[in-house]
Amino acid sequence: MKKICICLLSLFFLKTFAQKTLTVPVLLHQKPAAGKRVKVIPPKYAATDLFYSLYLPEGYQKNKKYPVIVEYTGNYYPPTQSTGNLKDASLGYAIAKNIEAIWICLPFVTKDYKQALKWWGDEQNTIDYALENIKDVCLQYNGNSGQVFLIGFSRGAIAVNYIGLHNDAIADVWRGFFSHDHYDGEQKWGKYWAKDLPSYRAQAKIRAQRLKGRAALISNHQKEVKKYIDGNGLSDFGTFTYLKPDVHKATKEQNLHVHNDRWLLTQLDDAKSVFNWFQNSLNKSIGVYTVSGKVTNSKGKPIGGLLVNAGSFHFDSTDINGNYCIEGLTNGERTLKITTDFYEEERTINLYKNIQGVDFVIKPKNN
Repeated sequence: MKKICICLLSLFFLKTFAQKTLTVPVLLHQKPAAGKRVKVIPPKYAATDLFYSLYLPEGYQKNKKYPVIVEYTGNYYPPTQSTGNLKDASLGYAIAKNIEAIWICLPFVTKDYKQALKWWGDEQNTIDYALENIKDVCLQYNGNSGQVFLIGFSRGAIAVNYIGLHNDAIADVWRGFFSHDHYDGEQKWGKYWAKDLPSYRAQAKIRAQRLKGRAALISNHQKEVKKYIDGNGLSDFGTFTYLKPDVHKATKEQNLHVHNDRWLLTQLDDAKSVFNWFQNSLNKSIGVYTVSGKVTNSKGKPIGGLLVNAGSFHFDSTDINGNYCIEGLTNGERTLKITTDFYEEERTINLYKNIQGVDFVIKPKNN
């Protein structure tokens, strides 16, 4: 009887683990659809080998706005079972499922427009590809341009700052940042790159300043990254949260190396801390602001369906009442612009708090 009870108890725990552990959808060659993860080849890159993966939430609706999770993968490194290929990415799926977000994985792009499986490829090509396609996803699938998060594992964790904060244009995109295992400037990388640690850290500090107070979750299963952040004067640049997850506990049943990107799939307590951080970052404006207003014609009639831009990336379309709301904006001077074949209007504001009532009265061009 005792043996039977033990067996039943073991089966119960195995079943519970199986219920909690998610399976990342396979990458399909089909049109995007709710609950599917598909391969997308942008028309501009049709003659190349480049693609990105796109996952739409299970309950996806075309008329609803969604947060966007953007992921970069680790290096090709067989000892840890990391392939470096974006098709094998896992870190973002559980997050997207828990906060009902769009999840995309982007490649590191080489000079000849192939996916780099180790390190950065060509940094500028990688950045250009990201800027073009993240915005395209937001426009086509109703991603909220003010709720775009950048995440990464290993090489991808370094890329969160190294690529994501490389210049002002791409740094402006993000609402928050999540790095797991490694961080930009934390250590040098021998023969590969960043051989001179003082020089590397000086450049990493410049990149970190582009955080502009936004939320950053730094997760590492082994190292104490907070010492690096505090010791190198980075702590005032962002709103940092630190996590040291028990990755071995989370993935021991999956026979994985402890340095892996699959631990969130188990949805154990450490994973729930990550999900809660994302939800909190959506609920609160951490280092970001909102601007809103109304668009009418000269007779006071609301104009719907117009795109209001706040810089090259952030935007919102006016609703049937002419209202727009653009969130996730960092501080500083912003030019809001509406441009169509018939209309062109712009307003410049100094954004240091949420601003309402930035209204537009649209008049035809050349009037």
